[in-house]
Amino acid sequence: MVMEITQCQPGHTPFCKKTCSVKHCELIVCLVTCPDNKRMIKGLASLKQSLFQALQEGWNPHANVVDPLIEFQTPLIHWATVLGKDFALEWLIKMNFRTNAVCDRTGESAVHRMLKCLYSIKQLDGMSAREIFTLFSHLLSLLMGSCPDLLTIQDNEGNTPFHTCAKLIISQEGTTSELEYFENCMVTMLRSLTGDKSSAKSSDTSSVLNYKNNNSETILHILARRNASFNIMRYVIRRFNHVLDKNCLNKEGKSAFDIAINSQTYSVAKELGSTDDQGADHSATSFSVDLHIGEWDPSFGRPTKIQTSRPRQRSKKPHTRSESKSTQSRNERIVCEETNEVETLEVDSSASSTSSTTACMASGVGDGNKQTSSSPELIFHQDSDSPSSRHSPSGTDQKMDVNIAGMISVNLTNVVAIDTEDLSVNRVNQDVIGSPGGGDGSEQLEFDQHSLAYISHQVRQRSETRRKSTGSKERSERIGVTTASLRSSAETRKASDPQFQSVSPSCQHGGNNACYCRTCSPLMKLIKEEDDVVTLLEARLKDKRQKLETYLLDYTKQMREVEKKGSRCCLLLSEYKDERDAIIEEDQLKERERRKLLQRLEELEKSRIEPNKRLKFLDAKILELESLSEQSLKTIEIRNEHCSEVKRKLTEYDSALSEIACQNESVASTKRIKVEPLDE
Repeated sequence: MVMEITQCQPGHTPFCKKTCSVKHCELIVCLVTCPDNKRMIKGLASLKQSLFQALQEGWNPHANVVDPLIEFQTPLIHWATVLGKDFALEWLIKMNFRTNAVCDRTGESAVHRMLKCLYSIKQLDGMSAREIFTLFSHLLSLLMGSCPDLLTIQDNEGNTPFHTCAKLIISQEGTTSELEYFENCMVTMLRSLTGDKSSAKSSDTSSVLNYKNNNSETILHILARRNASFNIMRYVIRRFNHVLDKNCLNKEGKSAFDIAINSQTYSVAKELGSTDDQGADHSATSFSVDLHIGEWDPSFGRPTKIQTSRPRQRSKKPHTRSESKSTQSRNERIVCEETNEVETLEVDSSASSTSSTTACMASGVGDGNKQTSSSPELIFHQDSDSPSSRHSPSGTDQKMDVNIAGMISVNLTNVVAIDTEDLSVNRVNQDVIGSPGGGDGSEQLEFDQHSLAYISHQVRQRSETRRKSTGSKERSERIGVTTASLRSSAETRKASDPQFQSVSPSCQHGGNNACYCRTCSPLMKLIKEEDDVVTLLEARLKDKRQKLETYLLDYTKQMREVEKKGSRCCLLLSEYKDERDAIIEEDQLKERERRKLLQRLEELEKSRIEPNKRLKFLDAKILELESLSEQSLKTIEIRNEHCSEVKRKLTEYDSALSEIACQNESVASTKRIKVEPLDE
């Protein structure tokens, strides 16, 4: 029985009506006036005094309180939990009050009553759903501390607190804070039962979740009736799938899956029909909510549709040359950040075997004011006879991959990056001229200028061709510089420029010349300092990564908010659809009944035709007979008058005859008298 909750008046409880004139038990009144969450010495003084007086009168502290209203006759522990008096409850537990005391009338425990009434009472006090849930968790921990088996108690209807909470969940209309509150209460009770989040295989959990009430229904049967229970059903199944008996039948011989199908809660039926035993550890990652006792999550159970993951970061360990050997076959890639295009510029190392220098220009190194986020970074091979390969015993290519900010891989010795959009040969030349190093700068600079100009021309030409092309397929085509073109250009420069052949014989033949730094390009010396290049690239890419991470976090938050709204809208939409379908089904049923009634009415109308005809015939006969009877009555009256006249005449005739007879007798007697003497 759910009692109506109203504003509390002095001397009354929140369950009392405004017109209540009953004098309630003093213990209940003192509990109502106890302070909330304030450990005041004077707060429990009146309660202690009333309790001492009741004990002196012989009241059993583990029995129901004595109150004129039968609905209020529950144990004092129940009143403390229902009213949310945690300080009073803690004191009562210290006074050895039994937390597992049940109501004699309903068989409910304190948790049953707290689930039914705590939210409504505290909502009147202006508490939010989160605050009420925190209070519920605290009260439950106090009760469970002295009685761990409190959640296994069944009332007179066979319902455990889980059954009661499940019924309260399916009784909610739409996605509300009250629904989220009861969902979190269910999760808190489950975790209070298991004790540890990972200990989901306890026998207590298995038995309690499979408890049946008087209708032989488990919590799955109850939750399967409404779509509002989808989130908690999903949580229970995924976390306790190994102990749940989903094939359990109720008194009607139906399983939870059958009830879900009959109730048209197909999302719940899908969860019940799943056979994947994920376990507690897997559900913690697959399910979007993993609450702790005493915590609140207003977005409980809302499934995440969009997942974002950060790029995998490699550990920034110092690379050795032995580690770089394993990366020789790795493909070099060009990452266009804004267009998300990946382009590869592959150059055979044999094509540049005669060159001793390779350009390495990171966008933004020379001019920090220019933005190069939209320009591609070109990556190509370096000569195997470069100075960096001299440390290898075999003289082969040595590659070193550096993972910068977890985004791209840069091969520092054999791969260099040049920003084609911001490439400025003059600026590069100035940087090269001003760079430290020995040797003939004019000779080497002329070759570097020709090499960079040729490569830049090839890249720009192909970039312009790519920009002019339309469609995403043409934009994503790879730009390749063929081996033959570079080889022919290198041979042409060899033949035309005699200085080119005498630049660095040690670099051409791969020998270990100790003074190769004098003859190699100053640009090569700049490239040789790998730490400086890594620092510049790392700083630039870290800045970009930080900006992208900030944008990603903001976008993820926005998407999560949109997901929450979308999930709530989907839930409301499903409920509205269910309600609409129910109304349509009811309307169709009434329409069928109406048609049956109309058909019956037509049949009755047809059946009335013959009786109506007979009725008209009988009415005509009755009228005819009535007219005949009237005529007969008139005839009878006339004849009666005639008869009376005849009778009157007969009477007159009789009187006349009697007179005549009298006269005749007198004459006869006279004649006899006269005759007798004669005879004598």
